[in-house]
Formats: sequence, structure tokens, C-alpha cells
Amino acid sequence: MPPPAFKLKLTDAQIETVRKWIADGAPHEETKNGSLQAATVQFDKAVKPILATRCTGCHGAGKPMAGLDLRTLASVLDGSKNGPVVVEGAADKSPLLRRTLSGSMPPKGAGMPLNGTETETLRQWIDTSRFGSGATHTALREQFSEAEAPEITAKDRSFWAFQKPVKQAQPVPKNKAQVRNPIDAFVLARLEPKGLSLSPAASER
Repeated sequence: MPPPAFKLKLTDAQIETVRKWIADGAPHEETKNGSLQAATVQFDKAVKPILATRCTGCHGAGKPMAGLDLRTLASVLDGSKNGPVVVEGAADKSPLLRRTLSGSMPPKGAGMPLNGTETETLRQWIDTSRFGSGATHTALREQFSEAEAPEITAKDRSFWAFQKPVKQAQPVPKNKAQVRNPIDAFVLARLEPKGLSLSPAASER
């Protein structure tokens, strides 16, 4: 589709646009408005009280820190001077949730950190909300704080879990009769220097 008789073919960019539209739930103006209304209701009912208690002391009236006002849905979606704080449908990519989980918001001495129930409420709201046209705010900010993304050191990279697996030559233990598979050989190679061996039951399997 389109059929060959039409001699038309969608470009890769056009196909990607269709794919994204479907992935977003095939929204149209009516569904967008309804989704935004639902997001507003959920914000006012569940999220706003949390932000009012924990966050608006610094991100409220007057001159909110980093230009981020968390008093209303519209101001939350406006983000901070550094960019959006909510990535529609993606809580784990949203700086608002990332900073609360990392402990960098609220900062020490500015208020009690969010508890597990509160952060989960934020997560569910962001993951399930659609804010409609005119308030997409889906650009992912690549600038993270040191607490969110500490510098990776050479020592960090040397951790065994990050090393590329390397095939090892199968060892040849003294008691070859107990070796029934490669795993036995590796186990025996570690046991024999300690004067140990596989149990008779293991050797008979």
C-alpha cells in the first residue's frame, strides 16, 4: 500500500510519521483534548498536592528556582530555564522524576524528600498522561546533574560486569575420570589445588 498501480511509494520519513502516529495511539483533535483534560484532572487530584507540599516552596510564586513553577499543570509543562521537566509518556526520561529519585530535589534542607508512594504517583501520571497538541514538551534534556549522572571513572569501567566475555581454554584436571562435561573440568580445576574433588554422586551422574 499504496498498490503498485498507483506508482506511489511513501518515503522513509513519511513511513516514520505514520509509525509514530500509531505508536502515540493515532491521536486526533478530539482525543488530544480529552487526553489533556484527563491529564489535568489527574494532576489536580493526585500530583498537585504532592508538589504543593514538597516542591513549591522553591518552585512556586515569585522567582522560582531555575525558572520552574510547579503550581499548575501548564507551568509544569512549560518546564524550567533548562528545558522540559516532563517527557510525555516516559517517566524514566523525565527530569522531574529523575531528580526526585536521585535525591537532588528537594535539595537537602529545603524540604522532606518524596516517599515511595509519592514518586510512584508521579511516575504513573507521567507514563499514562497525554497532554495534547500545543503542549507536547517531549524533547529530552541531555544535561543532567552530577548526582544523576556521575562521571564514569577508569575504576568503574574495570568492574567485571562491564568486561567483554573471553572464551577460556578448558583446563585439564588431574582426575580426568570425573570429567563428564566442560563444566566439570573448570570446577575440578578450582577444587584440586585445595585437595578437594567432585562428590562420588556427582561423578556417577
